[in-house]
Amino acid sequence: MSRKAIYTLLYLCLLTIPTFAQQQGDVFAENLGDAIDEFIVQNEARNYLEAYRQVSNAERKIDEALSEKGVNPYELNTWEFLSRYWTVKKSKAEIAYMLGIYTDMEAVSEELHDALGHKENTGDLDEAVIDGLKADLFKIDGSRYFLAEKYDLAEVALKNALHFGSFFGNDHFICKVHDDFAQLYYKQEQYDKALEHLDHILASKPYQSDSRNRETLQNTRLVESQRALCLARLGRFEEALNEIEPIVRYFQKIKDKRLYAESLRKKAKILMLQYDATGQYSPDAVKCYQQYLAISRNFIDENFVCMSESEREQYWMAEQPFVTDCFRLEDKDPGLLYDAALYSKAVLLQMGRDFKESMTEAERKAALATIRVTWKDVKNKLPMSGCAVEFIVYEKAGESHIGALVVNKKSIRPEFIGIGKVSDISDYRITEKLKVANVFIDTQDKEKINALYNDSTLYTVIWNADLQSAIGDSKNVYFSPDGIIHQLGIEYMTPASIVSKHFHRMTTTRLLTQKSNSLRTDSLIICGGIEYGFTKEDNGTGNDEMTYSLLAPMNLRLFPLTNSSIEVDSVMAIRKDHPEDMLLRVDSVTESALSQLLGKYHIVHITTHGLFSEVAKIGTDIHPSSSDVQLSKSCLFLSGSERNLRKKDFDASQHDGILSARELAKMDLSNVDLTVLSACMSGLGYITPDGVYGLQRGLKAAGVKSVISTLWSVDDEASCYFIIRLYENLEEGKDLHEAFWKARESLMKHEKSIKPAAETNKSFMQRRRNKITPNFNKPYFYNAFILIDGI
Repeated sequence: MSRKAIYTLLYLCLLTIPTFAQQQGDVFAENLGDAIDEFIVQNEARNYLEAYRQVSNAERKIDEALSEKGVNPYELNTWEFLSRYWTVKKSKAEIAYMLGIYTDMEAVSEELHDALGHKENTGDLDEAVIDGLKADLFKIDGSRYFLAEKYDLAEVALKNALHFGSFFGNDHFICKVHDDFAQLYYKQEQYDKALEHLDHILASKPYQSDSRNRETLQNTRLVESQRALCLARLGRFEEALNEIEPIVRYFQKIKDKRLYAESLRKKAKILMLQYDATGQYSPDAVKCYQQYLAISRNFIDENFVCMSESEREQYWMAEQPFVTDCFRLEDKDPGLLYDAALYSKAVLLQMGRDFKESMTEAERKAALATIRVTWKDVKNKLPMSGCAVEFIVYEKAGESHIGALVVNKKSIRPEFIGIGKVSDISDYRITEKLKVANVFIDTQDKEKINALYNDSTLYTVIWNADLQSAIGDSKNVYFSPDGIIHQLGIEYMTPASIVSKHFHRMTTTRLLTQKSNSLRTDSLIICGGIEYGFTKEDNGTGNDEMTYSLLAPMNLRLFPLTNSSIEVDSVMAIRKDHPEDMLLRVDSVTESALSQLLGKYHIVHITTHGLFSEVAKIGTDIHPSSSDVQLSKSCLFLSGSERNLRKKDFDASQHDGILSARELAKMDLSNVDLTVLSACMSGLGYITPDGVYGLQRGLKAAGVKSVISTLWSVDDEASCYFIIRLYENLEEGKDLHEAFWKARESLMKHEKSIKPAAETNKSFMQRRRNKITPNFNKPYFYNAFILIDGI
């Protein structure tokens, strides 16, 4: 909620109050007003992560005061109800919308509907104020239904917001509702309806009455650029280009580099939509994208380190569509596409980082040097026997496609290889009743996973003949996945012609340009045997409150991992000659302990439950995603996590026992050579054209060199055996890549031990001497782990 909206409500409120002094409330503390001012400032600055933290704090104060005084919200006097309770709750919903957290919005909506219903029945509020509050509520509902992809309900709610907002008479509010309508209809590909609502905005009083004002003129140009995209989507390309051209010139003239770059992107998008529909290609598209990339790189160079985390995220969510748009160029300029892929992944790794204020200018420049790495740099650093492959996902003729960009030592320029539609993979039928997409839905179904990886044809869809030819005689294949390929262990799905090659999964092939050092194995910290319901308090502060907010309503049960203690004990036994190693278990695996200790060891090993909590991603061409919160949606569960999630009055500003990818990203783990996450689904994240938003990105942002994680819910005994073999291989002096692949090979051949009840407390290695029967020779077991950046 903006200051202007609050002042309007309070003015109307005062009209209904005979004597202001008589209405002073004493339910809330005086300093609550300061807390409200703080989150309003942060919200208006689009610093949504900080605004969320502060509004959550204000909400706690509201709820605690109401509980302490035994007062219901609707019993508050008019002043406190509007200026305190309603302002805080409504702002919480608005900020949650910008972060894509519709569960928060739903909870707030229920509270406000109940409180307003009572207020309306008692006649405490003027009818005009009631209409304004109803308009607020329906807009919140429209937004949360949109996030939940309940578009019919969103449409009804926004129509109600428009109806009551018209009675309330707030023209700026009406424009915002029309903007929401445009986004809603654009998302549903009803571009004609989206266009109507954009025209309503342009014809409104705020846009017509002060058209010479620079801010108004700038907003007008932005709406017109959205309108141009709608026209292009409707096939009216000439009109769209005629509309976008003066917008490009306007932002160039006023020297607003960010908006100039954004208008160039939209012009290129229109040209590519025209190319899809008519086959008419314009070289201007490449020129627009080249200019865009240069401007964006310069902007990040000059501003990124000085920006807050929220500001960096907000910037990139607005700019990110450029990546998928330019990939549609395919073979028109593969070098540009490769550079864009490297650039976007480099930016992603900077967004969650904790840049220190004490950094020198040289350190700041060094931190962002990665954004200027090009495909030529990758080519120059490639070994003679290697080739680099960047997979890309993009829109073409209204459908998602996947391609590959390949570079080797002899490349004059990258080679583009078309792989096909994403649906060619997701809808591929493994059996008559089983599609690839069905396997991703249930990551605990062993038979589905086995069927997927035993299929003998899917391999050639991904590693098609053209891609195999481009790889040629290279012995080492360094590949960076994208989109659906993040969810597949494609290094284990290779045709016979390339099965003997060494595959290296990477977050980005840009890492080939960095100096590579041998894995240091002299010190390790290992965590396992965790007690999730333990009652010991961890009073550390600086918690990721968003993660707690997302997980608390899920009613999670975290059962002990049977072989976790055996795994860590066995690893410690293997590493008996490393006195500096540290073991944390049961109640000692706390957030506070890990934040202080992880960066001190060269190998970090955590065996626990992992989770990816997906929340709807918002955004379209006309309104990109508002903020990147995916780092809060992947996490590891530590000591006391289940207890804290079930504690209704838990203070989420304190450590909750849930270590999110965002919290990892803020750590300094540059001393860590390898992190092993022996946890369920630790390799997964929100799949986007830029890569996986998850634990992997959090660790890489913190400086970890290599990561071993999982693709699905792993069998804990198979995991235990794999991990033991991995560390045995490392102790024998094998490099990380060889140690990993040898451990996987051992698991494929392993025969599982039968566990008599009387011997369940023996170590894993002791129990191996029992009678054996084959068990782990299925893909579900030996393909679960992936090695990332193990070069």
